Amino acid sequence: MTDEDLNRLNRQGLIAGPGETEEEFKRRVDYCLSLNETMAEDFSEEVPFAKQNSRLAAPILEESFELTKKLYDVKPDWIPCFFSNYHLAPWHGGCAWIFQKDDDTPMGAFLQLRKALFRKSVYFGFYKRKELVAHELCHAARMMFEEPEFEEMLAYRTSSASFQKYLGSIARSSIEAMVFFLAVFLIILIDIMVLVSGYEHLLEPLMWLKLIPLAMVAYAGMRLWKSGRTFRRCFKNLRKTLGASDPANAVIYRLTDEEVAKFSKMPADDILAFAKEERNKEVRWKQIYEYFRRC
Repeated sequence: MTDEDLNRLNRQGLIAGPGETEEEFKRRVDYCLSLNETMAEDFSEEVPFAKQNSRLAAPILEESFELTKKLYDVKPDWIPCFFSNYHLAPWHGGCAWIFQKDDDTPMGAFLQLRKALFRKSVYFGFYKRKELVAHELCHAARMMFEEPEFEEMLAYRTSSASFQKYLGSIARSSIEAMVFFLAVFLIILIDIMVLVSGYEHLLEPLMWLKLIPLAMVAYAGMRLWKSGRTFRRCFKNLRKTLGASDPANAVIYRLTDEEVAKFSKMPADDILAFAKEERNKEVRWKQIYEYFRRC
């Protein structure tokens, strides 16, 4: 693949993953670029809404590309997008599904949005469609990255609300959020059972249970603060290296957790030397190095 090919695919949100070979990457690219045509045929049984015409979502995706293009220099215009409430919790506006059909098939991705978002730009009075879709597109373009520390932090940067932007990534996965809410629910349930059964005297000995969700929030908050500090230092060093915020945003989006931590402690010259060396080792760094060419 030529540098021109890699740069074009990079800006389409087809980013080589850590350790992905050129052959593997090309095969995945071909697969992803054909998904709009093959979803209905290949996934009609597993995904009931796959028979929809995914091209109907093009105008809605286009408004979110404004955010992803400006922030991370990605425009994943190849990704199928469907409108269905199937298996979505009431509070979920949508999600990005990253999948591998079988062991011989490359990774792929598609978006599922709640039906209401086809006609409405806001859901639940809280979710802004443009930002929600941009958030999920950020996950989809990083489909080959299994890097939990900064994944949600990168995606929540598409939000215009400071609360979401800085605190949205306090939980690194849906499992963490579910465990927290389950703990709160069980504690409330125990209190209700104690009151109903007439054993009010047990409420005081059981007060220590309230510390469990508080401890979980405190731990997640400290973890978020530490990760945020590392992220900000990395971004600052990249901005010094690259001379502007736009390329720094594009590069940090394409880094692994280990590289973010490493760059947070490296001066500009060392980061540039690292980039020059890595471009000869990995397809992903060939794509990333385009942002360093002006240095």
